[in-house]
Amino acid sequence: MVSIFAYSGIFNAQELNYPIHSQCGQCISTGLSRAFSELVRFRISSALKFNPYSLQLFLFFLFQLIWRGFLSIATKKITTHKMLIIDLLITIPTFIISFFPFIQNVF
Repeated sequence: MVSIFAYSGIFNAQELNYPIHSQCGQCISTGLSRAFSELVRFRISSALKFNPYSLQLFLFFLFQLIWRGFLSIATKKITTHKMLIIDLLITIPTFIISFFPFIQNVF
């Protein structure tokens, strides 16, 4: 997840210097890299113009980064089995909520 934020911080939406380009033309994920680049620079309105779903995906990845850090600390105090169950109960619903427009688009 750190690499997602690093990629977004290194490349700038205004310069269009991304090494990976969209192959799908106009699809639901078009503009996500540029939107994430805007979000790491706190330009929310600009990001939403690139992709209307970018904020909810960005927040999911940010939450996961923080959550994984918390879990690495909690491992010392909570058994692995309990931690796995807690992780699944939190991560799966947040993933479904965050990616629902993309999941819905497949069907």
